[in-house]
Amino acid sequence: MRNSSLTLAAAVALSAALLGASASSDDDGTQPPAGITPTRATLAFVIGLNRKAVGKRTPGLAATRTETWTVSTDGLTGTERFVQSGKDERDDENVGPFHTASGTLAGKSWHQNANGEVVVEHDLHRLDTISSRAIASQDPSALSLLGTVTVPVDAYVIKVAPPGGRLIYLYIDKTSGQIIRRDSAIRGRRHIVTYGDFRTTDGLTEPWHAHSTDGRPENDRDDTLTALSLGAPVDPASLAIPQASTPVALASPRVSIPIKLMDDRIIIPVKIGAHTVDFQMDSGASVILINNAVVHALKLPTYGSSLGDTAGTYPQGRTIVPLLTFGGVTMTNVEMDSAPFTWWTDEHTPVAGLMGFDFIDGAVVHVDYQNGTLEAYDPATFVPPAGATALPIALDDDVPMIDAGIAKAIGHLFIVDTGADRSALFTSFVSAHPSDVVDLGLGDRELEQYPFVTDFQGVGGTVKYRPLQVGPFTFAGYVFPKWMFTGTHGAPSFEGDDFDGLVGQDVLRNFDVYLDYAHEKIWLVPNDRYKSRWG
Repeated sequence: MRNSSLTLAAAVALSAALLGASASSDDDGTQPPAGITPTRATLAFVIGLNRKAVGKRTPGLAATRTETWTVSTDGLTGTERFVQSGKDERDDENVGPFHTASGTLAGKSWHQNANGEVVVEHDLHRLDTISSRAIASQDPSALSLLGTVTVPVDAYVIKVAPPGGRLIYLYIDKTSGQIIRRDSAIRGRRHIVTYGDFRTTDGLTEPWHAHSTDGRPENDRDDTLTALSLGAPVDPASLAIPQASTPVALASPRVSIPIKLMDDRIIIPVKIGAHTVDFQMDSGASVILINNAVVHALKLPTYGSSLGDTAGTYPQGRTIVPLLTFGGVTMTNVEMDSAPFTWWTDEHTPVAGLMGFDFIDGAVVHVDYQNGTLEAYDPATFVPPAGATALPIALDDDVPMIDAGIAKAIGHLFIVDTGADRSALFTSFVSAHPSDVVDLGLGDRELEQYPFVTDFQGVGGTVKYRPLQVGPFTFAGYVFPKWMFTGTHGAPSFEGDDFDGLVGQDVLRNFDVYLDYAHEKIWLVPNDRYKSRWG
């Protein structure tokens, strides 16, 4: 939803559309605005002031909406079209040479990336939904009127802080009653959206301009509404989930991919033009990432620029690679992220990219850790191996998320990550289940023996952690009495908003693993490593 009468609840729903990646900073967005002074106004008065300012749609109009926007983001410009009919909606964005889309149809949310791949979501991330519902119901335990400010705007300030929801500060103009600014705490940084150029259409007054920032100009986004229609007929085809496509083509229904399995890291030599570049297959990567030095050396086109965040902050852009080949796999016209990424598996093997979602989604990918092989199957003809255990996954974030348990606690947002050397527990999970993540002894002993080894390298920087031995660890019906995890902390951009942790190579190496995104499954077959230890 791009606009839709900017009531308090609608302002919360705009966050995903207007804001991108976040990063750690001194201003994490949790502190209230400076300079707040008390007010005699009540919360009910301010909410009423806003509702009166927004107005009501002209009676008799159909519940439809069409919006056209101009967009400026990441150094690129383009257009966006939003269509809504009742509860169904679709948003299409064309920025530079890239087209992406998202929407909701018959209660199901979906999105399409720039390579044409479509994911139907499971709506696992609830932070903004919880805050929006708290506002709509005027929940007195979640909303509080803090007072007024004169800087940066003359406004009432409402704090939105429901349990399990997004922390938000809303600024309501004291004269007009309109929401003119929203501050959100997202992954350790304050994100600010300001609204202006309010116009009235068929009884509703709403902003025709929005500007978002996370405090770094490189990531600013500007949206200007150029056309708005309310109540006009909407073609059902304009709300449909688009036909999925993939840049992946297989030479046959089952192909072998040459790899180097190095400490259980899956290294794929990929031919780009006349050159070969090593990528690591990484199910924890929501994109394909390539070193920008390789992009420059191969004279590939570059588009846009911004600051990305994973383990740290780094400059990033985008490119389109005309052709990649590895084994029996061909990928054409592949959109990739580019960043200063290089690391070495050994002194002879520099890795200059991550082969993430856009490849894995186009095939069923079979990793045989014990024999060091990698295969790809055509999803249309793939048949799971006999005796395989089906592990349901959700791909809302273009990474496979599963249920997993630690002692008596269950997490629904563990990422299956072939790029992680060791499984991890994130801050939110550890904080929510302190009695279930008490170290069983080995973590403390490791910390005593290696007191200075308290961080690991990730894309863009390092992440602080402490070793934790916990258990039993369970997933997909398998039970591991004790398991060593890294307990990360102080890394909101690495951990994300509400993820529970990672299931890494240390676990996966005990199985033949089939990544079957097309059917929202991971198939697991215990190998001899598993059988020799757990039987």
